[in-house]
Amino acid sequence: MKITFIAPTLNFKGGLRVIATYADYLSRFGHDVTVVSPGKRTPNVKNKIKSFIKRTPWDEGRHFSTIYFDSLDIKLIILDKFRPVEEDDVPNGDVVIATWWETAHWVNKFSEIKGRKFYFMQDYGDVPGQPIDKIQETWMLPFHIITISQWLMNLVESHKQNDELLTLVVNGIELSVFNTKKRDKQKSPTVGFLYTDVPQKGIDLMFSSFLKVKETLPELRLIMFGSKDLPPKLQNFKDVTYYQKLPDKDIVKVYAACDAWLFGSEREGFGLPILEAMACRTPVISTNAGAAPDLVTSKSGVLLTSHSIDEMSKEILAIVNLDNNSWKTLSDGARQVAETYTWEIASRKFENALLE
Repeated sequence: MKITFIAPTLNFKGGLRVIATYADYLSRFGHDVTVVSPGKRTPNVKNKIKSFIKRTPWDEGRHFSTIYFDSLDIKLIILDKFRPVEEDDVPNGDVVIATWWETAHWVNKFSEIKGRKFYFMQDYGDVPGQPIDKIQETWMLPFHIITISQWLMNLVESHKQNDELLTLVVNGIELSVFNTKKRDKQKSPTVGFLYTDVPQKGIDLMFSSFLKVKETLPELRLIMFGSKDLPPKLQNFKDVTYYQKLPDKDIVKVYAACDAWLFGSEREGFGLPILEAMACRTPVISTNAGAAPDLVTSKSGVLLTSHSIDEMSKEILAIVNLDNNSWKTLSDGARQVAETYTWEIASRKFENALLE
């Protein structure tokens, strides 16, 4: 098949990495795959004012990146500027896939010659760039929707009239990349989490829980990674380390340096760091969001019943205070769960949804 993915932009976010992974595997399966994206944004008045106040030049390159596509054997088309992708920008094909609520509206205008229309929906939430009412409108479009967690599946089913045009394909993990040897607990108790500036991701919950535990366990360390600059309020804390824009091979080292991985989202499409951490033999302490209810069990970590600092800090203490053998059993359990989810399996399911 000739398959085209329509991206909203190119950046360091996990959603783009998932799109790139499916594009890569579909190409390996023998399909002709193209990804089309708008170009870099140009600064608006608000951006210019911020740059002037901070005395720093506008640099969209800090956020716009082709990193997930650079090594792939697929065709990448980047428009000359940031604007909606139009029909003339897209090759004729068998399948065209919207990957964001705005791109769904773009693709809806395409003629049939561009391919059967699909909508790959990875996230949902009332956050900047994702107005709930606008997202819900896209579910009514005559697309076959592919989504990534049972929670999102249930949400769309409650609005979409034709359930036959809805498929669940759970994300996978590249086990050859996210893989570590069996290990003992850290010499100094250590937890970690992914930093982002999106409020619904629970950064305040996770960081506050770390600080609360540190009151009774002063030697506790925290490791974070992410693509954003760390805000001043999270800087200069003792025993806190932050890594920015790490490649996967170094992200693996961060996961493997932790006794527990924290996941604090209030709402989540999936939560890929849950699987990545477990593949690296790190138990997960997670809120009940995204795919966490399907992935996190007593054999692989802890699924919290609330978004409270007291509960998360209690569970952090419980895991870091385990004896070494008990912790290793939990670590092995996390890996065993991850091994049941691979990108190749997920990509075959994705391919089958397109072939239908």
